[in-house]
This record gives sequence, C-alpha cells and structure tokens, in this order.
Amino acid sequence: MPSSSQSDDRRLDLLQAFLEVKGVDVVRVGRDLCMPSPFKEREKRRVQPGYVDHARRLSATVVVDDGGTPQIIWQCWYSKRPDGRNYGGRSAYAVAMAAGCRQEEVLLALDMVFDAEVSQIDQREDEVTWALEIAKQAGRRMERQNAAMEASRNRVAKQVLPRDPPACHPLFRGDARASLGEEAVTRRAIPAEVAARYGLGWDPVQGAVVMPWRSRDGRHWYHQWWDPYAAKGYRFPADDGVHAGKADCLFGLDAWDPSTPLTIAEGGFTAMSVRGVALGGSTLTKAQVQVLSSLSPRPGLVVVALDKDGAGMHGSLAVARKVSEVFPGIPVVRVFPPGKGDWNDVAKLVGADECLKVFVDRVRHAQRSGEAATMLQVFS
Repeated sequence: MPSSSQSDDRRLDLLQAFLEVKGVDVVRVGRDLCMPSPFKEREKRRVQPGYVDHARRLSATVVVDDGGTPQIIWQCWYSKRPDGRNYGGRSAYAVAMAAGCRQEEVLLALDMVFDAEVSQIDQREDEVTWALEIAKQAGRRMERQNAAMEASRNRVAKQVLPRDPPACHPLFRGDARASLGEEAVTRRAIPAEVAARYGLGWDPVQGAVVMPWRSRDGRHWYHQWWDPYAAKGYRFPADDGVHAGKADCLFGLDAWDPSTPLTIAEGGFTAMSVRGVALGGSTLTKAQVQVLSSLSPRPGLVVVALDKDGAGMHGSLAVARKVSEVFPGIPVVRVFPPGKGDWNDVAKLVGADECLKVFVDRVRHAQRSGEAATMLQVFS
C-alpha cells in the first residue's frame, strides 16, 4: 500500500459493512480489507451459481491521498502485470466487481465521487488482465493437447510392433499336413491359387486355418485363426497393448494387384472372394487410413464391398468418405451382393468364378450409373 496515504477509518468501516451486506467474503486485517479476487473467479461465478472463492487474493483500503481526496486503493495478489508487479490502483472498480454492483453504488455508500475517466482506465486494465488470463489458459490447454498427442503417438508406436507368425503348414503348397485346412477352405469356395496367394496355412496346435495380415511388401504384422469346426470360428491373438492388433493393418494387402481396383471388404473370406482386402469390421480405423495413404502405386478405382446388413450398409458410407479423403480424385463406388450376407455367401451359392463375374458386373454398373461421380461430389 502507498506509504504516503493515511487510512480513513470511518470509510473503511463503511466499506467493510457494505461488502458484507453484498455477501462478499471479506475480513479485516489491520487497515486492509481482504476479499476474493474478482478477475480470476468472474467466469466461475457466472457459470456456477452460488460459487464462492474463499482464497482472499484482493486487498482493498480507503485512504486519503496527498491532495486530500478519498480514494479506494486495491491490489490483486493473484494476477500480475507482465513486469511481475501486482495489479492494483486507485479506484472502486475492483471492489465493485467483487461486490457485483456498479462503482457508483460503492462510492455513494462511502460518500465519495465517481470518476468516469478513472473507471474507463480501470475497465481497460481489467480487459487486459482477463485477456492475459485467457491466453495463459489457452497455452495450458495447448500444452495438455500436445502432451496427449505425444502420448497417443507413443501408444501407437507400441501397438504397431509386428507379431511373430504362428508355426503352420501352408495351404495348397503340396504339404499333406495341411489337408484339413485345404478341405475347409475349399468348402468356403476359395480357389486353391487364391488361398495360396493370401498366405493361408494350417495350425495343427490350434486346429485352425491361419489367416496372416501382412504389409504391402509381405511382412507379417498380425494374424487370426478360423476354426471350421467351432461355433464361433474366429479367434484372435490376445491384445497385449504392445503388438499390432486387427485395427492396425489390413488383411490381404500384399495380395492386391495394383492393376485392378482396390476392393475393401469386411471379412477375410469375403476379401478373397472378390480379390480385395479386409478391414476386420465395418469401420476404417485411423491406422488403416495411414496404411492406405502409403500405397504406391495408388489404385485407379476403389470399391467398398461391405456386408449387406445394417452395419455394412451404414458403415460403407463412412468408409467411402474416408477413402475419398485418402485418394482425392479417384472414383469410389459401393457395391453390395445380391440377397443378404456377403460376397463369400454368393461364392458358396453359385461358385467362385460366377461370384466374381457378378461382382465385376455390379462394379461396372455402379460406374455407369454415376455412383463414382456422385461419391466424388459428396466427399470432395
């Protein structure tokens, strides 16, 4: 407080009584009145009815300056100027903010004069204080966001570590020990050359067909098992939070011929029926988007061939939107199988070759009907 100022005890008593009537949490400490800072807590009081800050960071007193004019002197111990000094000044502005009233009301209660020019200066100072506080909060939010993004990158880095491939016998490569798997895959209407191209094998320990999920250059990243004799035929490696999961890669990516359209299906057997890749579901994950983004050469046409059910019908639109963002300017079409189910159901019903013919016809029809142009218009 200014040492040259002399306290006006009568007005100090009036100010304390006035603030108490206004419900301000004020205490008398010598010749100072200490109360919550109105600057930091203003927004909280606005959005949280009944909010009270009991940390008294504003000190106010009534003094008589050298000219004999009574003034309210205040200091805010919470907020600081850029030069490190506490905010403060000769004004009723801060006290009026703390009391939730106009300055004129404070000054009238203390038999003092309202100075409009001083009020404007104080108001501008408060705006600067509030802007600095908002900037600090924005900086803290940015730091938290950057920390979260860094943590997310670290988690992704751990999750994309490749898994070790299980020991298995390759299908349709002349290995008699894979005969059970070859019979099961044949019943799913998958031609021998296609199963071999997608790298299917037979795991005698699991008693199931191994379906490897590999990178474009053939590196093993993930795998699943299909047990043809179990009610729930699909099994997946346990998620350990370190190695790659189903959401981190695509099935059949290494088998895709870049001279043909890139077909995106849900399940592995559906993908093999239409010579495409599989998502492992009806959604396209961020990691899978990154995998598609790295494709070189890029496809000339993308076909979204999800299952003809509720999830597939709705999911195909979102998948097509994301694919159009990955491959701007490249046509995208959605093609569903006749009837219900997926394209592997069609293959089991009419045979692998006929299924592929029906699929190609539907892709061509979708292109002729303008669906590709419509998709580009919607997602561009």
